[in-house]
Amino acid sequence: MKAKKIIAGILSILTVVSIVSASQAITYSDIFQENISVKAAAITGSMGENVNYVIENNTLTISGKGAITKDYAEFIGKTSSFERVIIEEGITSIPEMFLDSLTNITSVQLPSTLTKISNRAFEDCTNLETIIIPETITEIGNKAFDNTAWLAAKQAENPLVIVNNILVDGTTCSVDVVIPDGVLKICHYAFYNCSKITSVAIPDSVTEMGAFAGCSLLESANIPNSVTELDAGVFSGCKSLKNIVIPDTVKTIPQNAFSGCTSLENVTISKEATAIDEAAFNGCSTLESISIPDSVTKIGTS
Repeated sequence: MKAKKIIAGILSILTVVSIVSASQAITYSDIFQENISVKAAAITGSMGENVNYVIENNTLTISGKGAITKDYAEFIGKTSSFERVIIEEGITSIPEMFLDSLTNITSVQLPSTLTKISNRAFEDCTNLETIIIPETITEIGNKAFDNTAWLAAKQAENPLVIVNNILVDGTTCSVDVVIPDGVLKICHYAFYNCSKITSVAIPDSVTEMGAFAGCSLLESANIPNSVTELDAGVFSGCKSLKNIVIPDTVKTIPQNAFSGCTSLENVTISKEATAIDEAAFNGCSTLESISIPDSVTKIGTS
């Protein structure tokens, strides 16, 4: 009889504990029905002398003043799961390879204080669809948006992707290309390995001229008088290019400028040129005529 009373007492205690535990438990459905939220702790850090970041609510927010000097390596070992990027007012420039290859990013918000986006800043952010570039940006680096959904959409609208008078990309162009007047700069890789273009007309508004390297079917191109410097390898590998006139405004023929131009026959060099750098005409096996002015004091090898 005494044993039965002890058992009954234990059962009563277990029942009370069970009721209390059930009343205090929070289930998965409670989180939504009762608006109870589970919030991960924010991740914070520095991306420059006066620049900080916060990763919270699926968003990377960068604030402060001046240039961002660190890339996404800052997040390695922490997280890279954010989809949105907000760069607040006060930030002036974005560094090379800033967020490259972060495929989870879908949108980027840039401030009106930003003036520079460096090389490959968002390259291979394949799901980046939305990025509004303010008019204050005057410098966009090479391949800054390569292999992004944003660039693909722009290319579908017009094969010449121009942002703030900077020709960012022309790799989907074909046959005869006419760059519109008003373009100030052609990015270095804007036409890289574009094997379908046969001619390009460049307006006098262009002051910085990027490379047409690897444009194997390019037969004719002009260098306007507004250009004072050519990029290294500017026409390298243009196997179909036959003639080129380098204006008096260009003082140096850069390294590998016309290397591998196996059909190049005639070159007119600027009367004001002072230097022909290494391998400038390397592999130009059909070159018949080239006049080097007395002003040239340096000629590189090959």
